[in-house]
Amino acid sequence: MANKIAEFRQIAYKLHEQGTELFVNRVLTRMSVPKSLNHRIACELLAEIKREILAKERPPAKPCDKMAKERTSPDALRAQTE
Repeated sequence: MANKIAEFRQIAYKLHEQGTELFVNRVLTRMSVPKSLNHRIACELLAEIKREILAKERPPAKPCDKMAKERTSPDALRAQTE
């Protein structure tokens, strides 16, 4: 089972690198023994892989405290306009 999961992951990442949209059956049919992985497990695994891909592609968010420091306080804004 671990080998099938590893193969599924490898195929999914390869398809993503090629720019192919990821679908469960698209990955399953490319396995050495097509559709040898349980469909329910494959669906869960592909959802996990898609989350991993999104997390890697998303730029890191700025911490809230840093944003607060960058913001000008309302009192400072009033002083600038007076």
